[in-house]
Amino acid sequence: MNKVFSVLLISLIPTLGFSQVQINGSVDVAIKAGGNESGFFVNGIPEEFTHLHATAEEFNLLLFAPLSENFYTEARVKISTFLTGKLGVPKLELANVTYSPTDKNYFISGGKIILPFGFYPSRQLQIDRTFIDYPLSYSYSLFISRERGWWKGTRGKYYDSDIPTSDRDYGVNTLFYGGYTTGLVYGVENQKSTFKFALTNESPTGYDASPINTLAGMLRWTHSPNAYLTFGLSASHGSFMHQASADTLSYDHDFSKFTQTALGFDFQLGFTYFEIVSEVTYSKWLVPGYTNEDGFIEKTSGGLEEFDLSNIAANIDIRYEPPFFTGGYFALRADQLYYPTANSPTQGGDFMWDYDVTRFTALVGYKLDRNVLLKVAFAEQDNFNGDFYSFKAYVTAAF
Repeated sequence: MNKVFSVLLISLIPTLGFSQVQINGSVDVAIKAGGNESGFFVNGIPEEFTHLHATAEEFNLLLFAPLSENFYTEARVKISTFLTGKLGVPKLELANVTYSPTDKNYFISGGKIILPFGFYPSRQLQIDRTFIDYPLSYSYSLFISRERGWWKGTRGKYYDSDIPTSDRDYGVNTLFYGGYTTGLVYGVENQKSTFKFALTNESPTGYDASPINTLAGMLRWTHSPNAYLTFGLSASHGSFMHQASADTLSYDHDFSKFTQTALGFDFQLGFTYFEIVSEVTYSKWLVPGYTNEDGFIEKTSGGLEEFDLSNIAANIDIRYEPPFFTGGYFALRADQLYYPTANSPTQGGDFMWDYDVTRFTALVGYKLDRNVLLKVAFAEQDNFNGDFYSFKAYVTAAF
């Protein structure tokens, strides 16, 4: 579905009048360093680039074009250092067509859409975000694999480093790091509230198409009772497992029955010189289990063992724009991932399926120009001994 829709969208662009097409974008350059236990899905620093280094981090090209009075299309092409620390090939991240009648308060959009779950996916570009990184719920790798289910490997390094990056199974995030999904969304909005319902090809833990008939339903409701407060509720349920690239997936079992269920609450509060944003997400997975020694874990009575796993993610962001620091701000984030124990006869009763994570981030931001933003951040997590720290300084220019 992804490739077909992308080809159709690109084929439409030459037929549009040039004056109708709006094109803009952004460029991010960075100086970064991290502790010796760094990893892309651990603290956003790939393990090969823990030393202090400068990099062209991301390039975005955004397109918006009306197709008629009631239809428009939008797209985003991104080049980034995703996973590897080196700029990769251009990727079509956003690509959809939207029907939005001028005399109605609803819209329908299909294709690659922004994930209708949670507060942060709508802040896609660095220029639009207070912090550099997403919270832990969107960026930290769990011991869950799309191909193997619960798999307690090495964090973010499930394969040897000489295996191509595209073939590695890194595990999943609670919510998808990139903030996109593929599907169809119906939305209704008025002056105070917005409601969105989507059918997508996968639960919010990812957006890649799978040959195992993955399907999910998502909904998000936001409400602003006044000019200072907005809160949102999100929910999702659906399948997410993929066909294994290696010879590890048993075709004797229905892997489409393994699912993720997620619930989220968030709010944004602004007053005087302060802004507070907080989000809490509860996620529950029904998955098989896998070990490197024995492959898929089976019940003594036959068939695959099914594991009920859950986690809770919470963060609070505080932003302060002091009147004496025109164009600048200070921000603090406290971030937590908590994993309740799971229960399994094959694991001897209650067991820890992953490890709790705590992270604190401090950041200073300053607008060098109307479209140029400098952000400098330091983050530390886990045992706070320097193994997982990250230092990041970003300059983002929008055009």
